[in-house]
Amino acid sequence: MTERRKPVGGIVAVRICPVGQTAQPEILLLDQRSSYTEELLSDNGILRVHHTLDLIVPRETAREILPFAERMVSQGASAVVTTAAGEELAVGWTDALGWEHPLRLSEFEIASGAKPADGNEARLRFECDDTTALLPN
Repeated sequence: MTERRKPVGGIVAVRICPVGQTAQPEILLLDQRSSYTEELLSDNGILRVHHTLDLIVPRETAREILPFAERMVSQGASAVVTTAAGEELAVGWTDALGWEHPLRLSEFEIASGAKPADGNEARLRFECDDTTALLPN
């Protein structure tokens, strides 16, 4: 029997591309704890989609990303997210809008952990809001 998975039931791979650069190699993710969320919100009747990409990575991976952090905060990035079901999602960039709604690095946390079993990991959070995602074509 093959295992059935939800269309977006967690992410297994991510490639990040800072604005104006070529896509970076896949980022090593830890322990299936990374996630991607699309949240539909309404602000005074104006609909928007809030995208959140949380990545849990080894400290070594965080060090490799660090040189790009300032650019990803100020200018943003896009990501290709591969879900556990094998679906690939482009986030932060579209053919129609280009870089108009890029993901921005909002948090970059490197933790040593409270006990040896916690390990050394880093959490990166990317977020963006898109007010055009729900407009009719």
